[in-house]
Amino acid sequence: MDLFEAEQRLLLAIYGGQEVAEGEDYDTCGRLIGYGLIRGDDTSNFKGNRYEYLKVTAIGREVLAA
Repeated sequence: MDLFEAEQRLLLAIYGGQEVAEGEDYDTCGRLIGYGLIRGDDTSNFKGNRYEYLKVTAIGREVLAA
């Protein structure tokens, strides 16, 4: 699977322990969830868009290993 640089960077950050994505990473995180590479909860509110409790899925770990 070919990922954009921003997607690769965020996937590595989540694998490394980042559990929150907001701001510029919000849309990138949505794409990674759509690909099935990560899972998380959309906790957006009136203060901004945000994903929390992010974890890399088994498929995401396979992509990282490739």
